[in-house]
Amino acid sequence: GRALEAQPVTHSASIPIAAANASHSKASACSSDVFSIAPSLPPSTAPAAAGLGGMRRSKRSRDLTKLDSVLGDETQGAVVITAKDPPYNIIHANKAWCELCGYEAEEVEGKTNKILTGPETDPAQLNELMRAVRRCEPTVHTLVNYKKGGKRFVNQVHVSPLYDENKDVVAFMAHLTEVA
Repeated sequence: GRALEAQPVTHSASIPIAAANASHSKASACSSDVFSIAPSLPPSTAPAAAGLGGMRRSKRSRDLTKLDSVLGDETQGAVVITAKDPPYNIIHANKAWCELCGYEAEEVEGKTNKILTGPETDPAQLNELMRAVRRCEPTVHTLVNYKKGGKRFVNQVHVSPLYDENKDVVAFMAHLTEVA
């Protein structure tokens, strides 16, 4: 399997303008020689996250169980992993994310993070976040989101591309921290 490679974080000012403005026809437009993972996953995550994007259902289920054993620890916080391509469907949500957002993992797999949006979610903030994702840039935003039952919460979202050993983007990781 392909393993994820944690790379040092670089400041967004170091991103070449040509690369940041390149069209996003394929995820390969996002290369780790331009963008880095922030925050990086622990090294033990690499074997579990291998090949997230294109695995068959049974292999994917086994690998996600391994991934959950790494990301499920409360010290990692609320983490959701999405596909590398639009519409960025949820591949995996750890226990902390499920508890924060009020969903079961099975309910959200295959859906998008739009399930968390509501009347007070700022569309401009979401558009800015999605522009960064399309350019494979790490980004941080504070959003008003909604739990499954409709309860409003404010959270800081850190979104980062995840790379394999070939420096190809294989998924995106969002780390949520409730701030109000």
